[in-house]
Amino acid sequence: LKYRKNQSANSGSITRPSSFRGDKSDQKSPPSRSVSFKSAILDLKPIKVLEYLFKECERHGERLVSEEIITRKDIDDCLKGKDDSKIIGIGLPAYCILQSLLRSIDENSDGLLLSDGTEITTMNRPKETFFEWFFDPLMVIKEQIMSKNLEPDDRAYFTRLVLLLGDPIRLKSLNAECAIENNQKRAEINGFARRLQGITKSISRYPTAKRRFDTLAKILSEKLADKFGRPMGMGNNNSMKRSKSGLIRLFSNNRGAASHMNDNEIQSFDVSHSQLV
Repeated sequence: LKYRKNQSANSGSITRPSSFRGDKSDQKSPPSRSVSFKSAILDLKPIKVLEYLFKECERHGERLVSEEIITRKDIDDCLKGKDDSKIIGIGLPAYCILQSLLRSIDENSDGLLLSDGTEITTMNRPKETFFEWFFDPLMVIKEQIMSKNLEPDDRAYFTRLVLLLGDPIRLKSLNAECAIENNQKRAEINGFARRLQGITKSISRYPTAKRRFDTLAKILSEKLADKFGRPMGMGNNNSMKRSKSGLIRLFSNNRGAASHMNDNEIQSFDVSHSQLV
């Protein structure tokens, strides 16, 4: 009897396995994509956003060149620093931003879903002025695009339009080939494309980012020109060394200090590298 009494008294302490003790708390906070990336996004700085944009421009740019959508003239105009080099300088970054917006819509993201799976939302985005300046307008455009339920033909026209908007000749050809019969929808897509290009222009002109953005565009252009052929007399070894050295300084694994710059420090960093542009 004494044994049974002790056994009964001790049974209360083992009525539930330890593996079940956290069930309620686990149910309150199920894992989600946004939470899993929160700690990584909190220290994301504008310089890293520009790095991502550059990498996307390089990735999409090489494909668009191979498809002959971006031409040798586009590359040469950008390398020469022409004011009308709008395809690579404005169209390509806007194209990459649009791809991220469409990806975010397809995946029901609350924010901006990058190609590497990182999700930036209003809750975990960086607080720097530069980032706030264009992130909120992009979220507004994303919601408006989502409300239109664009079909595949609509998207194909949209992505090509935002890239070629700066070239009247190719734009005229694109509009002639457009399969969208609804004039109102076409006008809405045109409005979205112009606003995206406007945001891209604003990013490129922002005081703390302008020189870096121009440097990224030049590096991209030279990489594309090197891969697909450079005209005789276009560029020289010294300019290539400066651009490549700029790429190393901007995006090396030792950029820890740069990733924690404030706006004033970023501006100072831009001035110190102005010779790269």
